[in-house]
Amino acid sequence: MTMSVGSLNPEHRIGDWIGITDDHVAVRSGKVELGQGITAALVGVVAAELGIDPTFVVCVPTSTESPDEGFTAGSLSMSTSGTALRLVSRALRRVTATGDGLPVDLASVTTAHLDARVLDVIAEIPTDALVPSMPRRDAPHAYLVSKLTGQPFYVHDLRLPGQIYGRIIRRAGCRPDLAHGSVIDPGKVPDPDVLKIVRDGNFLGVLARTEHAAISAAERMDAAIEWVSAESQVDEETARVDVRDRASAADARNHHLRVTRPHLLHASIGPACAIARWDESGSRVEVWTHSQGVHPLRREIARALGLDVNALHIVHVPGAGCYGHNGADDVAYDAVLLARSTPGVPVHVTWSRAQDLSCGPVGPAMEVEVAAQTNDTGHIVGWDWYGSGEGHMSRPGTLTGIALLAHSEILGGSPMPASVDPAPAIGGGITRNSRPLYDVTVRRTESTLRPSDIRTSAIRSLGAYLNVIAIEALMEDIARTHDINGVEYRLAHLSDERAIQVLLRAVELSGEPSTAEAHGRGIGLARYKGTGAWCAVVADVECIDRVQVDQLIVVADVGEVASRDGVLHQLEGGALQSLSWTLHESAPIHQEAMNVHGWADYPIARFSNVPPVIADVIDRPGEPFLGAGEAAAGPTGAAISNAVTAALGVRITELPLTPKAIMRAIR
Repeated sequence: MTMSVGSLNPEHRIGDWIGITDDHVAVRSGKVELGQGITAALVGVVAAELGIDPTFVVCVPTSTESPDEGFTAGSLSMSTSGTALRLVSRALRRVTATGDGLPVDLASVTTAHLDARVLDVIAEIPTDALVPSMPRRDAPHAYLVSKLTGQPFYVHDLRLPGQIYGRIIRRAGCRPDLAHGSVIDPGKVPDPDVLKIVRDGNFLGVLARTEHAAISAAERMDAAIEWVSAESQVDEETARVDVRDRASAADARNHHLRVTRPHLLHASIGPACAIARWDESGSRVEVWTHSQGVHPLRREIARALGLDVNALHIVHVPGAGCYGHNGADDVAYDAVLLARSTPGVPVHVTWSRAQDLSCGPVGPAMEVEVAAQTNDTGHIVGWDWYGSGEGHMSRPGTLTGIALLAHSEILGGSPMPASVDPAPAIGGGITRNSRPLYDVTVRRTESTLRPSDIRTSAIRSLGAYLNVIAIEALMEDIARTHDINGVEYRLAHLSDERAIQVLLRAVELSGEPSTAEAHGRGIGLARYKGTGAWCAVVADVECIDRVQVDQLIVVADVGEVASRDGVLHQLEGGALQSLSWTLHESAPIHQEAMNVHGWADYPIARFSNVPPVIADVIDRPGEPFLGAGEAAAGPTGAAISNAVTAALGVRITELPLTPKAIMRAIR
């Protein structure tokens, strides 16, 4: 089997990834810290390989001077960056001739050592010698101290010398009517702290000395503008896609199920934010952003403005939680455009709550139908899958056109390109997890990409969330039809030992189910993307006036565990976000645009909705790293959906599982 080298390429040198400063190791990764704890995991990997204490290892903030590892996405950070840093550390041990079981003497590391090509050195090491030098242990999550004590930490908190503030005047699905120009007269926003109004086509912003002045001016301008609805770019006939009539009629041998999910928002507690500063000559620009991909963003901004890519330097600074492609890239470009009008001055831009909820990319709506054929004993002998939905990819650099919102507004810009779906080779979008992990013969799969005026892109787990819900719901329904226990039915269709182990461990931890009226238990099981982590979830619910989740059991197999705390946190967080999607979240659409102004328009799970979560992970030292961030999304939604069916005796196929959706299903 070919050894994985993660993000390494033949030209990478040890010093591209690791630097030695006094008695510390500085780790350079192209993956960014989004609150998922990746920095602590990478520190733990490097410390174990070098045989030193994790407190002597630090992660340098990711920037365009870091290795280019693309986006921090797809639960791939450990398999790419973690694997790369493990090999880089082993290469450093080799070139310093450090003996087995001994720590690397940092003081002895020379420039020549750091200049060695990683893969050339690794090729000299016997495979059986590629083992950590000391037991891996959890590294401290250093960033938590600032978060928990309220210290400045986020890009929103960043203050640079001479900084001013900008706000964008923008509404989703609309363009401003600026024909007469009266609303962009500085005299219309009389405030001594207002410095400038910036207009470029339909791109409109305001600059001020204080954040309060910028916000107030933007609000007054927004109220004074006549807004015109943008024209639809979608062929309505092409947009009408319906797979409901494709399945055969259900009977004891033919089973089918159709499930839908609405558009989903990222709904981060903090809105998108960035800072940009051009130099005095207007030839170089610096950006501070919470983007998931600093290198792709740099290339996209350079392409949009006709700059040499080396004229941009982008630094990652943490923002609010990020669950895919949110507004971080768009607001960074907004900041660049505003700052261009004031060379030498840093401009701090934050979107309003309404803009963050309605102007950034959203998770696509989807529709999935699964059909299965069984023999007389209930064993599945054939499986079909149909899916349709909007594209799951419109990140910067992934489309032919410029995928930055303001570029569709400025003079000389271009319309926002249509979203596409990732290729199956990189996990797919609509098709992600469309193939069951069970031993079934998949006879037919078919997907349809729907055009839409809604700008859709990646949200946590992409199509895997709905596909796993559909697969697990049908598995449970077939088992019930044949009066077979759901766990036993799954086991009868499983030969994957690692899947079996996570399933049995989750059942073991769940205890006895409640037998009370309106209570139910459900199970969800999947291997993320068919190549990632295995995860099993058991959910207990109570259905009275609404669905209340009483307990979640989450068990995963992520290969070798670099940071146990980090994995458990990711499993819990993924499960709770899935709970919120499954029970609460649905983005309202009006005239082909997001009609969301605040939390009243887009309810999410509250602390009162959070159940006890018991998470566990099966550690497999020596196995490849597998990511944990997205593994729990589908199984959690599936477990809750199956638990509601067990409690009510009715299958609800319309997400979210609100009281209204349940009543429609019952009637």
